[in-house]
Amino acid sequence: LMARGSVTFQAKERPFSWQIGYDLNRERLTGDKILDGAQEALDLAAFTSIEYRPHEKLTLRPGLRVAYHNRYDAPLTPSFHLRYSPSYQWTIKASYARGFRAPGLKELYLDFVDINHDIQGNPNLEAETADHVQAQVNWQQLKGKQLHQIEGQVFFNDVRQKIQLANTGESAISFTYLNLDRIRNFGSLIEWKWRFGDWN
Repeated sequence: LMARGSVTFQAKERPFSWQIGYDLNRERLTGDKILDGAQEALDLAAFTSIEYRPHEKLTLRPGLRVAYHNRYDAPLTPSFHLRYSPSYQWTIKASYARGFRAPGLKELYLDFVDINHDIQGNPNLEAETADHVQAQVNWQQLKGKQLHQIEGQVFFNDVRQKIQLANTGESAISFTYLNLDRIRNFGSLIEWKWRFGDWN
């Protein structure tokens, strides 16, 4: 069962808008492959964000999510987004967000065994937490029928207690879910687009 609702308030002639909402996710598994025959998880969250434009070229959007999980202690997860457009040609974006993911019931309690599979759930899994940072610069120029666009992006992810399906070593098809201590990754992207009339 999943449900999501939100309300947005846009103030006329004021430099801000506001959003509040909720998320609900209830999961229930039953069957002879589930530990104790049945398991249930409930994830309920409320979130809010404010978009503030102190200047026509600058937009700030802080946000906060408060969650309840019936099996794990869910932390506060803040986020912050910034957009700055000093001119028509340039746009700069940056964002930060904290993440949280509780293990799913299949990862915790499902034992899936047949001739080709031996995947055991792990009821001792811990929840994932993470920090995500991203920055992006866009440039564009229009000359007659030609439009040039260049986008550069960098990102960094830091995930703790990453949930991973891993071989147990008992056989080639024996797997279970484990927490990895920490995964960090850094990446970048450069993209160029050229448009000439109807051609891209």
